[in-house]
Amino acid sequence: MGAEESRGKSHAGSQRDTTDHTVDISHHDGFQARLRRAGQDPMDYDFADILSTLLHGWWGIRSMSNTLVNSIMQCLSYHVGIQKVVWDEDLEGGLGDVRVDDIDPRDVFGR
Repeated sequence: MGAEESRGKSHAGSQRDTTDHTVDISHHDGFQARLRRAGQDPMDYDFADILSTLLHGWWGIRSMSNTLVNSIMQCLSYHVGIQKVVWDEDLEGGLGDVRVDDIDPRDVFGR
């Protein structure tokens, strides 16, 4: 299937709106994101779909919903939610991956 033929194809959990070049992503745990594609080449659309799929998988694997809820709870309690985004070389069997840590606002300089 060529890039032009796959352009109208939609992945599970996403809906493609080709008029404004966006991809809507919904995860079973309530996460939603909207990615805007700016490319003109049909391959750019395929690449955006690949990135959307990767983001969807990463969100679930890394339990980002829990991380987000923790930050929201900190915002409600302390009026600030702090997250630290790092590259962890130990994840994925030594290949490394992005890790997001919640930082306790009462101990922000302790980390």
